[in-house]
Amino acid sequence: MTLAHRVSLLLALALAACATPPPPPPPPKVDVRAELKRHGEWLVVAPWGRVWHPNASEVGDDFAPYLTGGGWVRGADGWRFESRWPWGQYVFQRGRWFMADDLGWLWMPDETPVPPQVQWRVGDGFIGWSPLPPEVQGARHQAPPWFYVKQRYFSARELQPYTVKLADVAKVHAGAQPMTTAGPDVEALKAVGGLDRDPPLPEAPPPAVEEAPPPEAAPAAEESPPPPKKKSTKKKRK
Repeated sequence: MTLAHRVSLLLALALAACATPPPPPPPPKVDVRAELKRHGEWLVVAPWGRVWHPNASEVGDDFAPYLTGGGWVRGADGWRFESRWPWGQYVFQRGRWFMADDLGWLWMPDETPVPPQVQWRVGDGFIGWSPLPPEVQGARHQAPPWFYVKQRYFSARELQPYTVKLADVAKVHAGAQPMTTAGPDVEALKAVGGLDRDPPLPEAPPPAVEEAPPPEAAPAAEESPPPPKKKSTKKKRK
């Protein structure tokens, strides 16, 4: 190779190196504890240690994890709960939720991202799930509730309006069996339209029609008294 060829090759390599953009900088590391403090309160509760409680003013008094403010979506690693709250990516993709009798729902952090920590049930056209509590349980721990929806409503963006009423949960739960898989079967959901993100709301039962009371019977007409007898105008004979 001549000197001119070598110079041309070096120039070409230098130009190629300049044309390649540098890799993007890594995203800034988020201080999860500080971020969650803006949306709730950190508490130290025995025997669980440091736990987080969301602000009721933000999530509502009827808040329940994996139910309020979002819905289930299918990702590469399985089902995950997609929340409309930005901080949901921290508390619904890692850690565990549980209920304390005097504090309500609490989140126990875990630094390792994992699929949603819930247990699943299915049966009679319903799908149910319940948050898995931490392995350590204290006297103040309450049994986590079960949430159920009909299969065709499972992927709604907002699940709460579709859930089975509390009074009917026990009956639905009795007809369901634990799942052996980590979440509902996709093909089974497709068959019933359960992957629709905007399903129609369940139809409310029609209002009871009140029967009109029977018309009251007309009061019986009162008989007119007989006319008074006329006095005789004839004079009696003596």
